[in-house]
Amino acid sequence: RISSQLLNNEHGQLAFASPLPPSATTPYTSVVTTVVSNATLNVTHFGLSEKEQWPRSILVSERGKLTEGITTLTILDFEKGLMKTFSSEVLTTEKRNILFGSHH
Repeated sequence: RISSQLLNNEHGQLAFASPLPPSATTPYTSVVTTVVSNATLNVTHFGLSEKEQWPRSILVSERGKLTEGITTLTILDFEKGLMKTFSSEVLTTEKRNILFGSHH
């Protein structure tokens, strides 16, 4: 048992904050951010055509997340090949090469 002298400061107030509510202790998913440059997006991998305008961001469904390993892909700067992905794990070199080509 902790003495009340240790719990109160010199003003008689609690020296430590009260416990956090259950909503503040909910575990969250870790997110890995991968940013690559000199990338060439493998558009056919995402069912896109070289001839059409590409979206700036590609959001991936739960099913796609299981197969692709990413949740989002964003083109930050097309000319520089600067792209960003979010994933739950570090992308392997093989996966990065599939998505962005071998020169990223």
